[in-house]
Amino acid sequence: RWRHPSRGLLFPGDFLPYLEKMDKIKDMDRSVFEQICEWSKQRRDRGYQPVPISCNLSEASLSDSDLPAVLLDIMAGCGIRAGEVGIEVDAGILKRGSEVIVENIGQLRRAGVIVILDNFGSSETSLRVLTACTVDMVKLHHGLLPGKTEDVQELRQGLNLLDNTIRLCKRLG
Repeated sequence: RWRHPSRGLLFPGDFLPYLEKMDKIKDMDRSVFEQICEWSKQRRDRGYQPVPISCNLSEASLSDSDLPAVLLDIMAGCGIRAGEVGIEVDAGILKRGSEVIVENIGQLRRAGVIVILDNFGSSETSLRVLTACTVDMVKLHHGLLPGKTEDVQELRQGLNLLDNTIRLCKRLG
């Protein structure tokens, strides 16, 4: 999300396509990652305990073989330790199966960057993405949550789907 000075809160679908079209999406990803690292550093400098924080990365950034070095340099410059910052990877990106992306994610995770699989269970993902690479967390798509219903059977089925999805994610590590 972006708080535009005159248009107010804009959602990613309102501005990301323009950044991609203008070939600026990687610049934005880097800027946001720098901001979360700087925020974490400032928090620690004030004596607060680290709070893990993450940001989404675009497919363009995740496909860049220089990504691990760039992000790790940013972290080093801010004195960020393993487990303090993370990246969120949309499940749809992993479904497309780029080897470079999987390798980049692995390098970052081995260096202590938290890796979060985002949007799992959306219409464009499959169970296969859970085995594409190792992640630290899985954020479930809201479509897996039971909807508003008074039908007890429908609610029970929705809760079972959610429960079994969580169990599957845990079992796969």
